Amino acid sequence: MTESTSTPVGKRRLPWPIVTALLAVLVVAVVVLLAGRRRPTSSKDRPLIAVALVKEAQGPVEVLRGAERRKLASGDTAYVDDVITTEEAGALSLTTYPGSVELSLGGETTLAFDGPAELRVDRGRVRAHVPDSVVHVFITPHGRVLARETRLSLQVGAQGTEIEVSEGDARAEGPRGLRQVVPAGARMFLSAQPAWARD
Repeated sequence: MTESTSTPVGKRRLPWPIVTALLAVLVVAVVVLLAGRRRPTSSKDRPLIAVALVKEAQGPVEVLRGAERRKLASGDTAYVDDVITTEEAGALSLTTYPGSVELSLGGETTLAFDGPAELRVDRGRVRAHVPDSVVHVFITPHGRVLARETRLSLQVGAQGTEIEVSEGDARAEGPRGLRQVVPAGARMFLSAQPAWARD
């Protein structure tokens, strides 16, 4: 008598190469579906995050929002990723939220909202009153300034950033690990060049 090695009827097994191929297709399909959900959205698709209210706009003041450039007026809202530019005769005052930081921009100033409490100042003069409820970070081409419960002004030019504190104190962070507290009544200059390169 010989033993039968066949599978009982109705209980057929698929050959292992076919099972492996089906599992591979299933894994690829799951990865593609998950990757499609995590795909980064364009700035056009992202929701706008409001960060400030324009109290007063004088003269030529523009905002670049995505690819659209338009005039900024009193009562307008500023959003994360907005880049605000004042021309020579322009001036702007606004209040951020949360935190109620009061900002004033002079002429020929470019300021961007990198986040709700993070501002990038590329050029010009910015005056700020930062209450004790929030820490604001001002980023310039020459370093960073952290402010809380402070009144300060920043003047950003090609040679560097001048920090002047009138109330409270601010912490300046510059190149090569420089960290210094700037107290009320003091000024500090963050240079575009290392100290050994200056005349």
